[in-house]
Amino acid sequence: MAEPTFSSGWARSLAGSPDEFRPPRPLRASVLPLAPMPLAVALWLWGVVPVLAALVMLAALSLAALVRACAGAYELHRLRRLGDALLRASPSLPPASGLAAWRSAKLTGAQSRRQLGGWVHQLKREVRACTGPGASPQQNTALEESDAVLRRLEYRLNDAARPLSPLGMLELRALVSGDLSPLYYPKRADDLTAELSRALAALEPA
Repeated sequence: MAEPTFSSGWARSLAGSPDEFRPPRPLRASVLPLAPMPLAVALWLWGVVPVLAALVMLAALSLAALVRACAGAYELHRLRRLGDALLRASPSLPPASGLAAWRSAKLTGAQSRRQLGGWVHQLKREVRACTGPGASPQQNTALEESDAVLRRLEYRLNDAARPLSPLGMLELRALVSGDLSPLYYPKRADDLTAELSRALAALEPA
């Protein structure tokens, strides 16, 4: 079986040259096929090509742009998952490759903080809405405990002065969106407070 080959960029990103890694940009990739569009319109206006030919050209260019954007988006998604795997493979070490360093920065950056902070804030509102006379004392106690942890999580995510662990952010994302999360899996509902507390602890850098 032939050995897999990688581009020089891939080799550097996986071998430990963070500055060499350049992630794909789907929107930028879609711009190039759109560049000839004004020419197609001009050719039609000048009477060089009939309107049908111009429309075919515009449709082909639009399709090419869409294909490039979709390919870039898929590649970006794949690189995120690979970056997550690299971070999990060496949890006690700083990111050693360009891909891992890029993914770590994305996970702990301001945009990721805001996104997860928004999810936690919404979850806190939903938990508070469930607390009240309609719930049993045991349920109210559990919900109040979860609310307390959620408030701490929200404060921690909004504290931009304190660094976050990328692995902790991955764990929190899994808790918020994972299929087997206590948030969506009724049989694990009683585990919510414990899982939230574990995610909060995981946000602290090693």
